Order: sequence, then C-alpha cells, then structure tokens
Amino acid sequence: AWLLDALERAYGALAPGVARPAPVPADVPWSDSRRVEVQHPKVSSDTLMLAWRTPGLTHADLPALVLLSAVLSAGQSSPLYRRIVSEGIGTHAAAFPMESEMYLASPALFLADVSLQQGVPAERAEEAVLEVLTSLSRNGIPPEHLERALNQIRVASFAGLRSNMNLARQVGGFSVACDDPRFGERLLHAIEGVRAEQALAVLDRYLVSAPRLTVVQRPQGGDAA
Repeated sequence: AWLLDALERAYGALAPGVARPAPVPADVPWSDSRRVEVQHPKVSSDTLMLAWRTPGLTHADLPALVLLSAVLSAGQSSPLYRRIVSEGIGTHAAAFPMESEMYLASPALFLADVSLQQGVPAERAEEAVLEVLTSLSRNGIPPEHLERALNQIRVASFAGLRSNMNLARQVGGFSVACDDPRFGERLLHAIEGVRAEQALAVLDRYLVSAPRLTVVQRPQGGDAA
C-alpha cells in the first residue's frame, strides 16, 4: 500500500498522455531484391544484414518464424553458427523476426545479421547464409534440431522474466503493441505447437521465395562488390 501511495503522490497529478497512434500500415510489397552498400571510417571489418518482409506480431505465421529463427541461429550447434562462426567466416551470426524482439504490431522484417572476420568480404557470408536457407528448405528440419530450438526459446523466455526490468519491458511492450500484456505467454504456447512442416512453410514463403534487402557495411576505403 505504501508503494502505491508513493506512486500516487509522485505521479498521480500528471496528465495522461495522448492516445497511441494506430499501427503503421504496410507499404508497397517488394517486387524485387535490393542491395545497399555503405562505408564507414570507424569499422574494421565488413558487416552483413539480410532482411525479408514478415507479417506482424499477431499473425498466425509469427510463431513458426520465431521457431525457425531459433533453428537457424540459437546455440553453437545451429546451422548458421556452424557455417559462419565455426568455419571462420564471421564472429557473430543471428537470425530473428523483428516483431518478437521489438514488440512491433505492424509487419516488419526477418533479419539475418553477420559480423565478418577482419579481411573476409561480406559476399562470402551472404553466400553462406543463403546456402543454409536453401539446404534447410531442401533437406528439412531434423526432430532433434526442432526440439533443441524450442528448448532454447523456453530457456530464453524464462530467463528473460527473472528481472523486474525485463518483465516490465515485456508486459509493457506487448500491452502497447497488441493490447495484451500476457501475449508473451500465448506466443510461447503457440511456438510449442509449431510442427517442422510449418517452420519449413514459412521458410519457403517469407525467405527462400521472397525478395530481400541486402545491406553491407565496409571499412572506409574497402573494396565494394
């Protein structure tokens, strides 16, 4: 009670803020892949970002996209880690849908992010990432890889709720994004019900068969492709 009283004394007289704006509508879908290259004097190695359109936080395909991202890059046994980091191409590789990481209600992006080893061109990582996606699409997801990815998501979900700050961030983020403070629980439950064929379906629909944006950052004076 004393805490509520203190909060009321400190903040009770503040006027409410303006209503949040409606989610931003999706713009015109990409019809072709695009490529952007930039140089910066304060970077010492290439970085690569690949981006594909995704449908939104509450879309029925989002749980499968989250599980797919864990299959691709969660843990040292994941295919992106093995192909990029273990083989010495880069120091970091991650894949994730922005909606679930940043609590975005509107359609956003599925990102593959790679930091290259010094002297290794971004094109080598780009080729490796696309090879991983194509191989997964053709060969399928072994059951043990699906279970490993699901366990990684469970651990990350529960670990993320151990601090009051992270709990508040999740509850507040989902409240703003989709008016559901417990959406994180519902999303985890939905992810647990995703089957391998559903993860492969979103892989083909949103990544393998879709146009993408490629962004490469190089050291100032580096060779552009």
